[in-house]
Amino acid sequence: MAPQDLRSLLTTARDDAPPPRLSVDDITTAGRQLVRRRRRIALLSSVAGSAVAAITAVAVAVMLNTPQPITPALDPSGLPAKPSPTPAQFAAAAPFVTTYAGYKAGRYSVSDPNLVTTAYQQSSIDETTGPPGTPATPIAPSASATAPNTNPRGISQPGGTLVVYRPGAFEPSEFDPAEKIQLRSGPGLLHYAGQLSAPQADKALAEKYAMMGAPIPAFAWRYAADAWAAVYWTSWEQTPTRDELVAIADGLSPATPKPFPIGFQAQLIPKNYSLAAASYGQDIASGERLVSAVRLTPKPIAVPLTRPINFDDYLTATLAIGLPSPDGKITKGRSSCPSDALATCMYLTEAGTLVLVDYSSPKEAVGTPPALVAQRMNPADPTDPGSWPPVTEVFGT
Repeated sequence: MAPQDLRSLLTTARDDAPPPRLSVDDITTAGRQLVRRRRRIALLSSVAGSAVAAITAVAVAVMLNTPQPITPALDPSGLPAKPSPTPAQFAAAAPFVTTYAGYKAGRYSVSDPNLVTTAYQQSSIDETTGPPGTPATPIAPSASATAPNTNPRGISQPGGTLVVYRPGAFEPSEFDPAEKIQLRSGPGLLHYAGQLSAPQADKALAEKYAMMGAPIPAFAWRYAADAWAAVYWTSWEQTPTRDELVAIADGLSPATPKPFPIGFQAQLIPKNYSLAAASYGQDIASGERLVSAVRLTPKPIAVPLTRPINFDDYLTATLAIGLPSPDGKITKGRSSCPSDALATCMYLTEAGTLVLVDYSSPKEAVGTPPALVAQRMNPADPTDPGSWPPVTEVFGT
């Protein structure tokens, strides 16, 4: 009698029924099958060890006692964990490495960082007409020819600016008086908001900001241990409301650290000058055609800061590249804009890549003429920022 017949008898028999009679041939056949099974188990044991034999024996028992085959379940805990798309906390990154990305906050979009300094990262805040949930569009270097101009302080006009200060680099004294607001990341200081919903600056202070062309401190908050971020605006009348500023602050979240790129190599720079800032060029005066720029200073930027850096207060050497002339008139090696002893602006390639060198001090301009610096710059493709090297590889930190 075959094993399948034995199972059928055992399954259909009543509990009080006598056991089925087995013939000598049935017993002999079952015995031979048991011997062959034991031989197979012994062979597996000799090849793969006792653990394999034990597993095989259990599998045989399951096959004999279960009418339907069993498919082993997949244990999710045994699978490799998927990497998190974003870090849970802000990384302790070196200067000129960005730690957040652009995002949407209500009717405002915050760009990817478009300016970095030794003390902070900076993004533009613009009103958007896209549907709710539309991702913010980063300010790409190749789009700078149509981007809004910015003043030399690095604050976009019109609109707002998000400044994410490095740990220990900011002291929020300019945000006093303030309404204290608790955010998910830490305490916030609301200094000025639209629709009269926060402590208002007096008229004299408003006139002072207007005369200086300085950014208006609106909202500051602690986003990590000893690290602050702040929102500044360029118009008292257009400053977002309290709730909108809170939404912008709460929208800031960490991203995978990313080195900031630069669109050129520089073989010659003024002696004793070091990297202080890098940007996509819109923060340079008359920079509507620039796509990549750096500012070098002879002395490090002193911290803590109370507001974004005004580079007019520092000796600087500015190096930048830009897009070809829109009028099509290109002559390699010739000036394309007014030049003097402190500045040179020329086309450096047959394709019309623009280079700019500008000093704020005549002393360095005499020792290292701007035209000589410009001629020894090696620009990358201004329309392909993905090919640009990290700025720290070109200038160090």
